[in-house]
Amino acid sequence: MSGTRDRLLELWRAAAESGTPLPSEAALAAELGVSRPTVREELIRLESAGLLTRLPNSGTFPNRSALEMGLRLDQSYEFSDMLREAGFEPGMEVLSSSWCELDAFRADRLGVRPGSPAFTTTKRWTANGIPTMVATDVIPAPAPKPGDPLPDASLTVFALVQELRGSTIEWELTWLESKVADADEQRMLGLAGAESVLGITMAGISVLGAKLYLAEETHRQGVVPYGLIRTVPHR
Repeated sequence: MSGTRDRLLELWRAAAESGTPLPSEAALAAELGVSRPTVREELIRLESAGLLTRLPNSGTFPNRSALEMGLRLDQSYEFSDMLREAGFEPGMEVLSSSWCELDAFRADRLGVRPGSPAFTTTKRWTANGIPTMVATDVIPAPAPKPGDPLPDASLTVFALVQELRGSTIEWELTWLESKVADADEQRMLGLAGAESVLGITMAGISVLGAKLYLAEETHRQGVVPYGLIRTVPHR
């Protein structure tokens, strides 16, 4: 997030906690030391995120209930940042990384041929020291030359896509499922047995429609609260 956005979020939080409208665009611009168009653009972002609403001739009102949200499923950015924003101390470790050949299922999800080369990583995140999510990220990319070092698996999937494919992610397609943790997931998440977990699978899409990664996440329940904010249209 930009410095302006961070500072504006602090003002949003203060207004939400006190139950008062945000200052005017002119007042915000003066306080933040930026132009009114910059403030307006950031307010549009916050409104799109469901954090406030702007009513003509009335003011800008914070969504006070957003203070109660944990980790938001309707937003996408680095999971450590999502945990931190939800009030948890995040941790991340790389469990494995390697080049592989795509099986038929993953190749179909990514729209490439089975056997295509891909770089894959498996990572585990903790929230306040408790294992909360494991993710396997699969990035189809040209095979490395003999002797080439492995990419830095500690990078975010967005940074790895930029490094391996020279492209950025514009959208994510997301599928949710409730499932029972298998033996590997139980071990990685420190589960006592075959517990229910939340499965989230995402495909990262480029501006031209190419599927640049497949992320297969397994989330432990009961550690981090999950939710989303939806804006209700006025008809």
